Amino acid sequence: VTKTQAKAYRSSFFEALPTVLEFVESTMQQARIDKSVRTLYDRKRILHPNETDMGKPDRQAVNTKIQGTAADIMKRAMITLEEKIPTVASATLLLQIHDVSLLESGKAHILGVDMSGKGGRERRFGGLASKSHGRSGRR
Repeated sequence: VTKTQAKAYRSSFFEALPTVLEFVESTMQQARIDKSVRTLYDRKRILHPNETDMGKPDRQAVNTKIQGTAADIMKRAMITLEEKIPTVASATLLLQIHDVSLLESGKAHILGVDMSGKGGRERRFGGLASKSHGRSGRR
């Protein structure tokens, strides 16, 4: 992809989704003022100027707001999962990558843990919440 093509793609993307551009610009503007950025769960990241890459703090600000918040949500989901596993079945967490948790339990158990987060994610993030899919690896 050439720089001209990338610019055209970026322009058409933000033209189609102007609120995304507003979010990006307001996040960068506030980060320049504060010299830091916060996730939606209020975790703070200090931003440092970079003389060789002037745009790096701007990219870090937007990235932290989005991916940092996703990490915060997953961390809370993992805590909730840890609290609820003993009530469902004896299970072991084998793997957690991004928004997927792989658990292993006895043959007789299929996990159906309610991860809807009724305690606040819906209110704070406008109806968005994590979901679990009780599914066995065996068919």
